[in-house]
Amino acid sequence: MVASGGQGLGIAGRVTGRYTRISDDTEREARGVARQDEDERAFIEASSGVVGPLYEENDTSAYRKKRIRLPDGMIVYRVLRPVWQRMLADLRSGVITAACVADLDRLARDPRDLEDAIEVVEHYRRPIVGVRGGFDLVSDNGRFAARILVAQANKSSADTAARVARKHLEQQQRGVPTGGRRPFGWKADKRTLEPGEAAELRLAVARILAGWSVGAVVVDFNTRGVRPTRAARWVASSLMGLLRNPRLCGLRARTVMELDPGSGVTHRRLEVVLAPDGTPVVGQWEPLISVAEWEAVTVSTDG
Repeated sequence: MVASGGQGLGIAGRVTGRYTRISDDTEREARGVARQDEDERAFIEASSGVVGPLYEENDTSAYRKKRIRLPDGMIVYRVLRPVWQRMLADLRSGVITAACVADLDRLARDPRDLEDAIEVVEHYRRPIVGVRGGFDLVSDNGRFAARILVAQANKSSADTAARVARKHLEQQQRGVPTGGRRPFGWKADKRTLEPGEAAELRLAVARILAGWSVGAVVVDFNTRGVRPTRAARWVASSLMGLLRNPRLCGLRARTVMELDPGSGVTHRRLEVVLAPDGTPVVGQWEPLISVAEWEAVTVSTDG
């Protein structure tokens, strides 16, 4: 709906929820959603609406789909925006009688989400307005235009995703290290070995190959105060994942997600990246053990 200051199916006198969303906020500082909320509050007050509850989705994509299981057991892929769905439910039930968003891009990038919003406006007569206008969900022409704009935004997101995927593929082929925190055994540059941690990992590999269980190594690490980079203590699954990672022997790996159609469970595994000629891609970091040692420890920890 065009930001009309309450004209037509407007928000004057209505309890108006504020919906805010930012796709990416890895630092979790929530500055973007805070700015949206400030603008929405001002718009609602200027339009003689009643400022209602805040529905905030920080670091939430309106484009990326995730696998979910429906009540009948079927596996489907949907954009997951639980706070958005809760706001729509509150609009339908009358907990709030209008909603305000910053603009159409915050409202929807997936056609299914847009149709849910149109349903609320058209059939429940609950206005959804934009601070910066640019969309109208009341009239036939307005809904038609909104559908075109969301389709364009969806295509733009798809194009961006394709460029990002291509960049990741290039980084894989070049052996560039990626990720957030540094891996245990290497310094912050993810390339140079951290001597103390590297020595502990080599000792762990030697002990596994000598017959120690992963659990016994975990107990030894925790007893001696050897700490992982992302937790206070070691657990068997984290150490096993580290020992089975091709990074240890200097090979570039990538994460592969595989869906078991029978159970609906998605399994995650690492596989070595291959160059176009079929040879393993060597990573741009110092290896910690040899390829033969890594293959042996992988076999030793299998199952």
